[in-house]
Amino acid sequence: STAPTAPIAPPVPPSPPTPPLVPPASPLLAPTPAPKAPEPPKPPIAPPAKPPVMPQAKAPAMPSAQPPQAPKPVAPQMPKPATPPTGPKYQPGATNDQAAQRLARLLVTEIKLYNEKKIMDGRKNNNIYDLLKDPIEQSRKHYKERMGNSLEAMPDYFHEELVKTLCEGDASKLGPNYIQS
Repeated sequence: STAPTAPIAPPVPPSPPTPPLVPPASPLLAPTPAPKAPEPPKPPIAPPAKPPVMPQAKAPAMPSAQPPQAPKPVAPQMPKPATPPTGPKYQPGATNDQAAQRLARLLVTEIKLYNEKKIMDGRKNNNIYDLLKDPIEQSRKHYKERMGNSLEAMPDYFHEELVKTLCEGDASKLGPNYIQS
């Protein structure tokens, strides 16, 4: 015998989802929080400094009405500045050996600056003076005018600088036509 079967109801379609009461958050519509300013770095926390230990004096026999006061801190002693060297002061208008040496160095360095190729050729061929006669003589004339009568009492710094700077210490590189004056 078969059992009576109950009628099968047709399937119920699922109901559509109900819209939420609050719309979903949209990144375009959401308010943006204000950017936080970067916090300044905090200084490292040092342990509290211990007060300096001062030797304790014996209490006076009579009690004092005032409490004992802490000693005042002593400021560190700053070293004294070095004293300037004592000697003759530089006088801009004074004619002396140092001024003559500086002027000679300046004039010869200027020759070297503007005539590098000629100097290299003159060093190879031992004829720097022949190649640079005009600038050497113009500079020598300027040197003598600036130094005046004081040149008689001092070495020929102009010649020394020519040999040192242009000839690399070898005076023969000036050539046979060079006349030291």
